[in-house]
Amino acid sequence: MINDQSYFNAIKKRKSIRKYRDDVLNEELTRKVVNTINKNLEGDFKEKIGVFLKLDGKEIQNSLKGFIGSYGKIHAPHYLIVTNVKEEDLLVETGRVVEKIILELTMFGIGTCWIGGQFKEKELIRELNLDENTVIVAIIALGTPKDQDKAREHLSLSKKRKSLDDIYFQMPYPNNGTDELKSFERLEKAVVAVQLAPSAVNMQPWRMIFFREGVHFYCQEKKLLTKTFGYQLHYLDMGIAMAHFELVLTEEGIRGSFRRVKQQTPKGLEYISSYVFD
Repeated sequence: MINDQSYFNAIKKRKSIRKYRDDVLNEELTRKVVNTINKNLEGDFKEKIGVFLKLDGKEIQNSLKGFIGSYGKIHAPHYLIVTNVKEEDLLVETGRVVEKIILELTMFGIGTCWIGGQFKEKELIRELNLDENTVIVAIIALGTPKDQDKAREHLSLSKKRKSLDDIYFQMPYPNNGTDELKSFERLEKAVVAVQLAPSAVNMQPWRMIFFREGVHFYCQEKKLLTKTFGYQLHYLDMGIAMAHFELVLTEEGIRGSFRRVKQQTPKGLEYISSYVFD
């Protein structure tokens, strides 16, 4: 368990775990997983976003296709099934809510891995007795990591992240530019948290532009992902990155909220939302 229970430490610690020990979570950890899910699915989220814990991992493995991303089928003792109503705009919020759950599970020493798209959705919907207006957007492997797998993930992923200069830009101000420097120093920790966010096949589609009142979030659309998975999985990735940003800013005592505002979208990007300071 992470000593100080901070989201930033959880973000740095958390890696996509591909290999798990066979033993199941004990009763105490299972209760913590359930409580974490329930705590984060409040208000509108409870009506639109679903997270179901499947304790028997073998039941889910039969519904996974043989190739997931670039790393093959994952065998875990448990899985989370992530659903929402058939609203594509809700994918961003789904990513934000579920990533917060995953980070809190990381604080308990539980390993996870996002699995998007490559599963037999109709079979799972039937098994879970879900409404026909529900869509399964992701499955998350869950369990105790094998130590050697954790070490390998740490070494390999550290070399595959886009640089900070690739993911954020600063809007020019009409003064001497000192506000730009201050804005980055104030937000640097949260930007690093975005840099470390997981994404489908490690595409890292997020782009950020600082402005005086906050930060605009844009998505570099990956048409290959839409063609491969059948829906715009990069929206889920955007929500994950935005959760990292917001959680770390809150820990740093910087308050604000996401909202859509007027802005000029750069060519080749899609505007998602803006984090506006209080």
